[in-house]
Amino acid sequence: PSLKEDIEKLIHDYVPDPDRYAILVQMVASGFNSLGLCSGGKIAGQTLDFIHNLFCRINQNSFTVADAEIQPLGVGMYGLASTVNHACVPNTVSSFIINRGRFPVITMRTISDVNVGVEITNSYIDVISDKSTRMSSLLADYNFTCTCPLCSSKEDPSTTTMYRSLKAARELGSQCIDDADYTRALSVLRTTPEMLESLLPRNFPVVGIEFMKLA
Repeated sequence: PSLKEDIEKLIHDYVPDPDRYAILVQMVASGFNSLGLCSGGKIAGQTLDFIHNLFCRINQNSFTVADAEIQPLGVGMYGLASTVNHACVPNTVSSFIINRGRFPVITMRTISDVNVGVEITNSYIDVISDKSTRMSSLLADYNFTCTCPLCSSKEDPSTTTMYRSLKAARELGSQCIDDADYTRALSVLRTTPEMLESLLPRNFPVVGIEFMKLA
């Protein structure tokens, strides 16, 4: 089957905001019009509504392809992997086998014991966020209210504060590394592994990445 047919098989429940919809259609039409592919309200023979529908499917089912240091390289479509549901503390993580000249291959590895009958889950978002931020992100980008065990329970105010402090420290530490200010980066990042380990499973990849940054 063609790529178009593969994408059409994907499911989405995205309900676009009218303003965002208008902006998206305008951008798509403008881009394709400059290539001479937009005519009579259609792009390459397809209606704008149809094109937007494909965008929705791609938006809700695509994966950010990342390298071994979880640095984004692009976006990939993986039909089977996209059927895995979200959890804010998932039992699997995605990684990619990247070889020059070939499409990246996605792998999903368990990071905790999974008993027979237990659903396989993966995180759709950056899990290093407080409950309010996670739920807002999932509602805006994936159109659902998260009911995973972590979001179904009340978040302690101290945990919320820790998430926000951790996010700020990681962003500042990364900026210091980019600026080659390693002394300050070391000072900022010293506290992040301990905070991460108190919030996430120890074998969650981002924990290891943070230790690597510190090293």
